[in-house]
Amino acid sequence: MNAFTENRDSLYEALRQQQLVEESLRVTPKEYRIAVATLLELAFKDCGGARLAAQVLLSLYDGDCWQADLAGVCCGLDGSYFHRVLIAMRGRAMLMQEPHSIIPNGERLFRELAEEWAYLAKPTPERAL
Repeated sequence: MNAFTENRDSLYEALRQQQLVEESLRVTPKEYRIAVATLLELAFKDCGGARLAAQVLLSLYDGDCWQADLAGVCCGLDGSYFHRVLIAMRGRAMLMQEPHSIIPNGERLFRELAEEWAYLAKPTPERAL
């Protein structure tokens, strides 16, 4: 095997690995929309998972202002909701759409969500004063 063949084979392997990663992350707009709607419904309920769902959604919406407790999300949500979290994260990353933009009345619903969970917002220099 010569250097050219080795480099070519390495390139093909890197491309194949990249393709496998992209395939594993693939998500449809419908899957993303359902995940966001399901988590939004949970976030407005009066239950333990509501805070975690709200943190995930608000962090996907605006990560500068909102932070998700990932350990809590991993341990505090049942498998179905955790699966929806992973779909929502993949949707945000792969489809490059903010979660409020893919559901009906998303702007209003996310504003209400932010108001309801305002105490979870990350402190900013303005808020610290």
